[in-house]
Amino acid sequence: MAEAPSKLTWITLGILVSGFLMLLYRWWQGPRPKTGVKWTTVIVVLTTVMVVAVAQWVVWWPQWQALKQAPAQQTTMLTSLAQKLQQQPDDPQAWWLLARSYSQTQQWQKALAAWEQAYQRLPNQPQVARGYAQALIQVEGRLSPKAQRLLDQADQRH
Repeated sequence: MAEAPSKLTWITLGILVSGFLMLLYRWWQGPRPKTGVKWTTVIVVLTTVMVVAVAQWVVWWPQWQALKQAPAQQTTMLTSLAQKLQQQPDDPQAWWLLARSYSQTQQWQKALAAWEQAYQRLPNQPQVARGYAQALIQVEGRLSPKAQRLLDQADQRH
């Protein structure tokens, strides 16, 4: 569910609308000889600022809301991919995708298991060996001999 705009957003919007209404009133009265040029400049600047602020709010609000919901969607995607792999465990590309996704979300234990499966099915792919080594390093907290072998293997095949 979308979160309401912050107080600062409402205050800013209120100031901009008030300024715009003031400018409309001033325009309706007509320019005064001594200040006509200054008011025109103020009208143009404030109207531009208001239009830009409202346009940014309209454009970026849905994207910000989508970004806030992205982790939940990513979790759903990971769950469905893991379920697919339980039914079809021999799909090397799916294991690679699952391993990358777990690594990107820093779920290192799950990533390690998925990288291991991907490595068993794609042993000649340098990016798989590197991913497997990275997960090993993250889980073990050090560069183990196995992780070093995987990195060496990836460098040789690259």
